[in-house]
Amino acid sequence: MRAFTVSLAVFSMLAGSAAVFADPIPYPDVGSVAPTETLIATAAGSVDTYFYGFSAVDVDYVEILDLTRGTNTGFMLDNQTSATGEEGTPLAVNAGDVLAVDLENTTQSDIIFSTDPSLSTDGVNHGYITSYSSSTDGPLGSSGVPSGVYVGMEDLDAALTTDYDYNDETIVLTDVAFSAGPVPDVISAGQAPEPGSIALVGTGILAAASLVRRRLRAR
Repeated sequence: MRAFTVSLAVFSMLAGSAAVFADPIPYPDVGSVAPTETLIATAAGSVDTYFYGFSAVDVDYVEILDLTRGTNTGFMLDNQTSATGEEGTPLAVNAGDVLAVDLENTTQSDIIFSTDPSLSTDGVNHGYITSYSSSTDGPLGSSGVPSGVYVGMEDLDAALTTDYDYNDETIVLTDVAFSAGPVPDVISAGQAPEPGSIALVGTGILAAASLVRRRLRAR
């Protein structure tokens, strides 16, 4: 039952469209923890990362993780020296792979914070995720940042005096969608169902429905 529920959840996320539910940029609810969103690769190939901006004093780096395949880009794009529109290391993905963004605060003893709360040092969501259009969102549309998914990161531990403004390092990802809700535990452990497994779940549902109809006709 648990695997079935997770499979349906993943299928629903893949079927959704993030662009319809775009939120404001920058983060509109400063001072409160941003809702957790799940990032999903939309196509086989690679996810590209573009530096958008920063407001932090601390030195931060980001990395993109593929939780399904257990791979990552490694930490990249120093927020103090990267230029707007600068592209980071691409991450090879399969369609439907579940992703996360980690931030490393090297000023604060290399503490790790993530868009997946279970991967954050303090167990809190450190990413604000929304759709980004290069033509309409923010002042950077002509600065080499393509349309995609905007991720604003918070770089201080929840136990410290943090402002939850989610702009300490901000990036844009391409070929990615997102859906509301936490990453399921089974996916965080690298056990996400393959696309073929999702198809098998759908086939099983149809077969069960057909069997019920036949039994009803026989009565």
